[in-house]
Amino acid sequence: LADHVKSTDFTLKKVRYLVMDEADRLLAPSFRPDLETIFSSLPHKRQTLIFSATLTDTLKQLRALTDNNCFFWSELKKTATVSTLDQKYIFIPAKVRDTYLVYLVELFNGTENKTVLVFTSTCKSCQVLTELLRKMDTPCVCMHSFMSQNE
Repeated sequence: LADHVKSTDFTLKKVRYLVMDEADRLLAPSFRPDLETIFSSLPHKRQTLIFSATLTDTLKQLRALTDNNCFFWSELKKTATVSTLDQKYIFIPAKVRDTYLVYLVELFNGTENKTVLVFTSTCKSCQVLTELLRKMDTPCVCMHSFMSQNE
């Protein structure tokens, strides 16, 4: 959108509502210049709706960037992780990530009552990972937003 605003006569001056989903992810350093371009093209009199599953400090930065009086609402319900859930995360260099992931999945595959849940950043990555694991005879289920409800 920012490229379109910069390179054409396209205008956002009549926008009355700005809706942003997954807003916390939009504050990656690579998005900031584009957001500044978009927000500078929008009228000051508008309603800005920001949605995110997680409220982080980055959303406060986004609120400042919009140059608009945003209303923030959050569910203050504290959800605790069940005591039987063992959560871990590992920082792995991108060039060896697939190798480590396959190793870890295979490591847990042989243990009783163990389930591994893997999140990917794109639907395509999810599909590719599913195919890779299936080729290795690892039981897995693929779920992403491009799938129909029946799947």
